[in-house]
Amino acid sequence: NQEIILVVDDSREMANYMADHILASLGYQTLKAYSGKMALEIIRNDHQKINLMLLDLEMPDMSGLDLLREIREGRYHIPAIMVTAHGSEQIAVDAFRLGVHDYLKKPVDIESLEQSNTQALSETRLRQEKAALTARLQEQIAWFSAISDIGQSGISTLSINTVLSRILEAGVSLTQAEQGFIALLDSNNEQLYLRAVKNISEEKVETVRLPISDSLIHRAFQTGRPVRRICETQNQSLKVSTGLLVHSLIHVPIRYHERPLGVLSVNNHTRLENFSESDETLLSFLADYSAIAIINAKSIEKTRREIEERRKIESALRESEERYALAVRGSNDGLWDWDLTTNQVYFSPRWKKILGYSENEIQNNDREWFNRVH
Repeated sequence: NQEIILVVDDSREMANYMADHILASLGYQTLKAYSGKMALEIIRNDHQKINLMLLDLEMPDMSGLDLLREIREGRYHIPAIMVTAHGSEQIAVDAFRLGVHDYLKKPVDIESLEQSNTQALSETRLRQEKAALTARLQEQIAWFSAISDIGQSGISTLSINTVLSRILEAGVSLTQAEQGFIALLDSNNEQLYLRAVKNISEEKVETVRLPISDSLIHRAFQTGRPVRRICETQNQSLKVSTGLLVHSLIHVPIRYHERPLGVLSVNNHTRLENFSESDETLLSFLADYSAIAIINAKSIEKTRREIEERRKIESALRESEERYALAVRGSNDGLWDWDLTTNQVYFSPRWKKILGYSENEIQNNDREWFNRVH
């Protein structure tokens, strides 16, 4: 049982017996305080770890009721069970008003104590579940907000740099990492070049090239799966490809149809804190989004080049046609041109004039020619 009960009693013998024998036999972990002030100090420092408090009423420096008042003023939410050999109805009323869950008389019956513990701890469990669900909800809201921002940036701009920067910012923020980068693969020299950075010197974007032979990035590329690492002690460190020493990192490959495109990486430079499986899931999703953005950007760039090339061809064709028309007008010869694919015949104005016809009297078809052949 990982739940911790704080035992507060000015009698060391009673406190030790309650903590080390009775509560230990029931499977609980314990903390002990031999005075009200000592208990208050423990609560101030470790209130988040304490799940329940067994509290003696009569103590020389501070009564159990006074301690409960101090706890209430400090806004510490710790369920309490009052234990006393000298109680009264009024004391019980005051204790319940201050939030006590139960009121037991010494000597304490173990079965009654276990029942009271179970009832009081249920509140702690519900509060912890509520806190966990609230934190998870806030995390999901932050996730969806970040994804929405990335989607809007992809719609509002065709700049791959803008989209990748937004993706990296979301990854660093949602994993609470200290630094991050997105590096894309240059297939010509088998190196990665930085395309977006967060909390890393911008100068590195222009100068740093990351070899794929880097062991951790290479492993992510080979397996197609994220790679997580952490140093167990403050004195250890990992060296990442950017040249920095970090305490924890995660590399996520950016792939499209099993083809590596780059890597999304985040790390903690100073904090000795690991990344979780949920961080892997999040970054993998963002890596997939990056892959789509990269492929779309390449498709857009290819389409842009094709359109530009077609415009050049069309411009050259118009210029050629204009020169041909100018040559025809400058020539004194009658010209005709038969397009066999469309069966259309072009008769120049001079040709029509030589035959004694005006511009609109002869149509552009082969019958006009054959009808005049004798």
